[in-house]
Amino acid sequence: MKVQFTNKPLEIMYMALPGGGADVWLRENITQVTVEGENTESSKMYEAEEVYFRTNESEEYVKKNFEELFNGNIPIPPIPEITLEERVAATEAALLEFIVGGAK
Repeated sequence: MKVQFTNKPLEIMYMALPGGGADVWLRENITQVTVEGENTESSKMYEAEEVYFRTNESEEYVKKNFEELFNGNIPIPPIPEITLEERVAATEAALLEFIVGGAK
C-alpha cells in the first residue's frame, strides 16, 4: 500500500508489544515528492510502499528476512490455547453481560 509521510520514514519500524510480539511496518521505495496544496502552495512529502503485520518474530529476524516478509510471506502467529475452564468462564461472563446489560 502506498502511504505518505511528512518526515522521512524508517525502512523498518519494529514496536515491541507489552504482552509479547510486535507490530511491524516495512517500507520500500521511499521517495521525496512535491505535493500541491489547496492554495497552490506545494510541500515536500515522502511516499513509500508499506506493509504492516503483527508477529512473534524478533527484530533481527524481521531485518534478515525483509524482502520475504515485504512480499507477503508473513509467519502466522500461533493461536493461544485456551483451557476449557477459561472458555466456560468467558461464555458465562458474556451471557451475564447480555442478560444484565440487555440487547441493544
